[in-house]
Amino acid sequence: MKELIGHAHVAEYFSQVLGQGNIAHAYCFSGIAHVGKTYVAESLATKLLACSKEDLVTHADMVYIRQEKHQKTGKTKKYIDIAQIRELNTQVARSPALGKRRVVIINPADIINEAGFNALLKTVEEPRSQTHFFFLVENYDTVPKTIQSRCQHIYFSVPSHTDIAVLQEGETTEEWELKCKIARGLPGLLIAWKEKPEVYQEVKREVDRCEQLFFTCFDEKLRKVEDMFGDKTDHISTRKHLGELIDIWQVVFRHIMKKNIGVHDGMRGLSRDIVCSPKIMKELLDMLDNTKDLLGKNIHPKALFEQLLLHIP
Repeated sequence: MKELIGHAHVAEYFSQVLGQGNIAHAYCFSGIAHVGKTYVAESLATKLLACSKEDLVTHADMVYIRQEKHQKTGKTKKYIDIAQIRELNTQVARSPALGKRRVVIINPADIINEAGFNALLKTVEEPRSQTHFFFLVENYDTVPKTIQSRCQHIYFSVPSHTDIAVLQEGETTEEWELKCKIARGLPGLLIAWKEKPEVYQEVKREVDRCEQLFFTCFDEKLRKVEDMFGDKTDHISTRKHLGELIDIWQVVFRHIMKKNIGVHDGMRGLSRDIVCSPKIMKELLDMLDNTKDLLGKNIHPKALFEQLLLHIP
């Protein structure tokens, strides 16, 4: 469970550079969430700081930069802002407290705002002492060229079905196939669901809700999704959660489309047979992509989903 799932080439590469004492001062890890970027970055941090993974959180020379909450409102900030980067610059200007190295993991680095990236540029270009930066992003193109040019880029692809099979222990073949499809083969999700089965049950309930949206009246559709918009206290956190639900809906929509063109994708655990033209399903999938993109804009999420529901037959 605690081993790296897939990414053998990444493990081999870092084994060599660590063995040669030739590790770079800055890396950009790109790839979809839950694919393994954080695991690799933290594993490297334990080797560079000579500590256990459990001790990383409290280690004096380990710096995590994450999305924070506003002190006054308690709501999640939209960006990693310049104030956080200035504080980081101050930290890394000092010598490491316990050894010769310091590690900085910025996750997700996609949401550093422009001012923050500009403030970070010189620090990454001329790091003090032995500071190693790990930028973790989903979309490499969101990282400014000035930062890209100072980092070594490593892309994390989704592991193969064979690689993730080590996580199947205790699962029936049918349930495992369904779980892998819903997780899109992402080891981080599969591990989390194995450790917390109740979370996976929530995901399956979302699959069921998505299926039930088909061939019901619009008012009934609205009733079924009403609880998705219940939390109005933290808009950024809510939008992130809605993005995760869209990921699940995309899996269901693709399954319906494939099934209606005679392609079997292994998802035998879905509860309903939904007959819908591939053309309509393709349009719905495009709308889901657009809805997820617009969630990051200043558009009310409920209005976005209502527009989507109007097009579900």
